[in-house]
Amino acid sequence: MKISAFITLLVSLTTVSWSLAQEPTNTDTEAEITLETVIPETEDRDISAPKIDAQRVPFEPQVRYISDEFFVPLRETPCPRCKIVHWGIKSGVVVDLLDLKDGWGLVSTANGYKGWMEEQFIAKSPSGRQQLAKSQLALDDAAVRIKQLEDAIVIFKNDIENLELNNQQLESDKKIFAREFSEMEGISADPVALNQQNQTLVKQNHLLQSDNDVLKAEVEILENDSSNQFFLYGALTVFLAAVLSRFVLLIFLIITPLKLLVATEMSAVNPQVKLKTEKGDIVIELFPKKAPVSVDNFIKHVNNFHYDGLIFHRVIKGFMIQTGGFTFDFTPRESERPRIVNEAFNGLKNARGTVAMARMSDPDSAQAQFFINHSSNGFLNSRGDSVGYAVFGKVISGMDTVDEIATVPTGGFSMYQDVPIEPIRILSAHLLNPDVWVESQDPEPAVAIFERPIPLR
Repeated sequence: MKISAFITLLVSLTTVSWSLAQEPTNTDTEAEITLETVIPETEDRDISAPKIDAQRVPFEPQVRYISDEFFVPLRETPCPRCKIVHWGIKSGVVVDLLDLKDGWGLVSTANGYKGWMEEQFIAKSPSGRQQLAKSQLALDDAAVRIKQLEDAIVIFKNDIENLELNNQQLESDKKIFAREFSEMEGISADPVALNQQNQTLVKQNHLLQSDNDVLKAEVEILENDSSNQFFLYGALTVFLAAVLSRFVLLIFLIITPLKLLVATEMSAVNPQVKLKTEKGDIVIELFPKKAPVSVDNFIKHVNNFHYDGLIFHRVIKGFMIQTGGFTFDFTPRESERPRIVNEAFNGLKNARGTVAMARMSDPDSAQAQFFINHSSNGFLNSRGDSVGYAVFGKVISGMDTVDEIATVPTGGFSMYQDVPIEPIRILSAHLLNPDVWVESQDPEPAVAIFERPIPLR
């Protein structure tokens, strides 16, 4: 009983002591709370100046870049716990900075997202990795441009090589022309040399005649001496043999140059035109006495370089090869000269190797196109009232070239038939002996009409 009462008393004393100890602590807390509440009121009372509303300076939008290595969220208001508008803007994205506030920036993206993000993730320039990627793109673009320049350089080099080849061809043609001109000069000088040689032979003939007279006198003396008859016969035989041999040699030396001179003079009577083609050369002798108008027209086209670069646009084996109207891509080369009169009744026949003017159905419609007969084509000659095709020349050299051209593979090109699959061009055409040709007066010009190929049989 006493023990229970003691314990009860002890617990009561302990409770009272604890209560007394708690009262000062609560008072201090209340004082602190009161102090905290009072301090702002005191500060408010100390501000005696009137309140002024500060006007905010408008913020100019600027371009910025997301610098963080991770995705940065966009928030509806500038606070770390506000509503998220977009869960993450990737590093390096370009944004428009619209405003700055308390360490936050209001940005908008090209996709239409707009919100606030911490200012520390907004940079004025791209990150190093982004700049490196941009530089790599520029480097790749430069590499593409360099490749294009290298290709252009290769093309230029090929063009230069082609020009050099053309230059070499021109130099070769120049040498050939110089050689042919030298040969022409040599031909023109041959008659003078032959004349001098003939005069020398005549002098030798006079000397031989004098020797012959002397020997005749000696023969008469020897005939009077019968004892020398045997010697006379032998000497006479030797002498006659020597005279005969020298006489034969003299005749040969006289006749041979005369033949050459006659041949040269005869070949020089008529004009000759040389066609230099990609298959070889063709030399054509013209007949101005038989076809003066056609020959004059043809030579004037040659001298005007009309045929240079044109192709044989119609080729039929066993019939003819035709040219004078088209380039390699079948661009027509119109003649600047008027149409000419038909000279088909001049007596010249369309035999193999002859050259005749091409025309349309109108007999007097020929201008520049001509053809070379690959075989004799009698149906092209004039008969009665039927007007044929005027022959004005003949191939005297290069018929093998004509045969080669006539046998090449042919096909169709646009509206044209019998066109060589591989174009064959006339590289040049020039008059070999211009001194034998006299230019005639041109007639009044006529209306230009397109020339068509000659008809098939």
